[in-house]
Order: sequence, then structure tokens, then C-alpha cells
Amino acid sequence: MRKLRPRANLAKQNWLAKKALVRKLVRSKRANNGKSRGSIVVRHKSTGLYNNVHLLDHFRLIWNLRGLVVGFERDRSTRCYLATVAYPLGIITYVRACAGQTVGDTILTAWDAPIRVGNGLPLKNIPLNVKVSCIESKPGSGGVYALAPGTFGKILAKNNRFCKIILASGSIKYLDVNCFATIGRVSNARWRLFKLRKAGDSRALGVRPKVRGVAKNPVDHPHGGGKGKKSKNTVPEPP
Repeated sequence: MRKLRPRANLAKQNWLAKKALVRKLVRSKRANNGKSRGSIVVRHKSTGLYNNVHLLDHFRLIWNLRGLVVGFERDRSTRCYLATVAYPLGIITYVRACAGQTVGDTILTAWDAPIRVGNGLPLKNIPLNVKVSCIESKPGSGGVYALAPGTFGKILAKNNRFCKIILASGSIKYLDVNCFATIGRVSNARWRLFKLRKAGDSRALGVRPKVRGVAKNPVDHPHGGGKGKKSKNTVPEPP
């Protein structure tokens, strides 16, 4: 008997905001998934229900100022939690939340920031074997590696020019030591435990229904036509 995976209990996460805390940083995504000029080019794909995109601060543009984490939100597009950070200048931004962060924590982006979860600093100032996320590919490029929920990278070795990092996929990257990274792993590592309970959950994620080839007409599929469920002796081909 196959062992079922446990379900993620998302109903008791009361610390997540139900609505966007900063509406000005939310944009509507253009609903053209799976289509080009109105015609379907990718089958079984739709726009879904979650068409809002949060504008994230991938570059950590505010330096040498401590930001206060005032709340958390769930982002459907990135599947990870977002932290709403307020700075003393009245600026509010969205960043990817790290595992272990709570409301009231402070984050800092600087060259000599302390080694604490959520802080951003260059790779040359981060000790070995420390979990990092939102890693830049080159100085000033913004977060490129370790962005998915639950992922992180580790610094294996470094010298005066390059830093050797291993990612969650097992791939090894040699990056400039001046590239910035965030201390900690990305939040919501248990997103894979979420189980779809009805067909509407699948449609909300952008998955359209699929029809068997034997149930179609001969003009629509190589397996179409015939009596009953019997298919032809043909090799499946793309439509």
C-alpha cells in the first residue's frame, strides 16, 4: 500500500496577511498564458486565478539602513512567503522571507552587516558552510540563484577573487566575491506537501482539463475514431 504524504495545514497560518499590505507594489499579470494572439499554442494551460504579481526588491537597493519586518504575505507566483519591510525614510519594500524570520525582526544590507538571518552582505564577508539565498550571479545583478521556496546555497571555498558555492540542485558555481547574498534559506520549504483537494484547485493554478486521444475524432488525434476504447496501431504524434 502506497504511503500518502501528509497534508500541509495552511488554515492555521494566521500570521499571514489575507490582503496585500502595500497595494502600490502589486501589479496585475497579463492573462495570456498558453495563447499567442488569441490562439492556443500550449495545450492544457490557462491563466488561473492568481494574476497578481508583487514587485520584489531583488537588488536590496536600500543600504546601511535597518528595516523592520511588519508582516508576511503569501505570493502565488513564487510560492514562497514575502516579508514586508519598512525603513525609517518611509520606504516600504517586499523581499523574500527567510525561514526563521518573525514580525518585529530587523534586516540590514551592508558590507559589514552581522551574520544574521535576513541580512544581506557580500560573499567575501560570509563564513564557510553558512546557508545563503537570493545569490547574485555577478555584482549588481540582483538575486538569481536560490530563489525557490526552501532552497539555499553553501559556500565551500573562496579566495581573493572567486567563491565556490554549491546549490540545492547539486550544481557548483564560481562567483565573484563581491556578489551579495542573503543569510538563511528561503521560507515555505513545505510547499510540496500541499495537496489538491478538488478540480477547482487545479484550475486555479492554471491547469486545463485533458482529453484522452481515443475519445477524439480521427481528424483531431492519431488515436481517434473506432468503436469503444480501442485505439489504432499508430505511434503517438504531436498535434
